[in-house]
Amino acid sequence: LESEDVQRTIEAVRQLGAKVYKKNGKWEVYGFGVGGFTSPENVIDCGNSGTGVRLLMGAMATHPISVTFTGDASLNKRPMARVTDPISLFGAKAHGRSGGRLPMTIQGAKHPVPIQYKVPVPSAQVKSAVLLAGLNAPGKTVVIEPEATRDHTERMLVGFGAEITVEDRSEGRVITLTGQ
Repeated sequence: LESEDVQRTIEAVRQLGAKVYKKNGKWEVYGFGVGGFTSPENVIDCGNSGTGVRLLMGAMATHPISVTFTGDASLNKRPMARVTDPISLFGAKAHGRSGGRLPMTIQGAKHPVPIQYKVPVPSAQVKSAVLLAGLNAPGKTVVIEPEATRDHTERMLVGFGAEITVEDRSEGRVITLTGQ
């Protein structure tokens, strides 16, 4: 689907240093590997893509770069603490409008640390943001979901070769990702 949300996400990853092309009707993304994000020259405008901004915040939170995110009027009204709280545990810092709203600047951690995070409210977006942040943190990042959510991110990470385990335990689904 080539929706506006997807187009905004393509532009965002380009601004962070990836090469993205449409070739013969298919999209090709040439990344930069773990730890390879670069500071964008401009504010990243995610339009109305709440998923896009939350996942991008997580992905860049463990890189020593500064990124300012904004969106349309609707997205700028939504609080981002669901993501900024756990990424701060890695060492990232968030500075936004009152109520933790966009526009917001995230200063990524210079020396990220792995975390263990119990998701307080079921959210695949929050879980995914933490896992994406954990990719660039040394050691094991653990996400505990008392109530399981969609597992698209875990499956994607496995497909790209990440070392990740998922276990059902008494406290819920426990996802362990080995970073770097």
